[in-house]
Amino acid sequence: MHDFIYQDASCDLTNCERYNLSIQLALDGFSLLIQNPEDQAILLLDHTPLQLSGVSGMMRKSGELLAAKNLSGNKFNNVVVFPESRLSKLVPLMIQPGNYLKNLFNLSSRELKSLSFVSYDLDDRYKSVFGCHTDIFDMYTSLFPGCLFQHETVPLINRNRKDISDDETILKCHFHTGYFFVTAFKGKEIRLFNNYTYTTPEDVLYYLTAVASVVEAPALHLELSGNIMLDNPVFTLLKQHFGMIRFISFENREAFKGKPGDFDMHTVSPLLSYAGL
Repeated sequence: MHDFIYQDASCDLTNCERYNLSIQLALDGFSLLIQNPEDQAILLLDHTPLQLSGVSGMMRKSGELLAAKNLSGNKFNNVVVFPESRLSKLVPLMIQPGNYLKNLFNLSSRELKSLSFVSYDLDDRYKSVFGCHTDIFDMYTSLFPGCLFQHETVPLINRNRKDISDDETILKCHFHTGYFFVTAFKGKEIRLFNNYTYTTPEDVLYYLTAVASVVEAPALHLELSGNIMLDNPVFTLLKQHFGMIRFISFENREAFKGKPGDFDMHTVSPLLSYAGL
């Protein structure tokens, strides 16, 4: 991945209270998007690839990047934060997970105390529940009081879901360094949601073949997003075994008043999906 930045000429960061801010922070990258809610225009889109090893590094680097753009502590119309977290599950809507978090995520009592959990009603059947490190949660609620937290897969799951035909099977795969999330759709119904660790392309192929077997899909589409590129050996291998494979695309560029340039939009897909592109 490479860094990129798009900034519209009309972006006025001295009047942030008019704008919506969304932030995606992970060990392998930090991204932010500023949008004008009045016309849905993208005013700023910034992505910086990173190679960090822990929460403290993520907090330090994201703080530095926000400060460099004079965004720390600014008052925005709305702020949503998408922190990287493998501790994410979909649970039935009627379940109140608070009493079951330790078992749900297989956590020790000590680990449980270091996490803040957020739930979000995904549809009329499931809610998304994920754990965010308390230090990150506290840092961002201090920088942006009243900000919301969502797991990064939520806008990807919701994106274009209503357009999936009943006879279509799609595996939405969102990648980070060393692991990836899979959401399996059969029609509009979610059949599986999980994440898998990998060290080789063959690991990814193994897991996706297993998922395809579980959802009983002889023919399916793979939709890729996140930290994966065309020249990645994972993509090369998957293309050999799955005929219908694509990167998530954002062909509607009307929200960009200027020319956004040539960059890999799938790397910031949670932000663009949340922005309605």
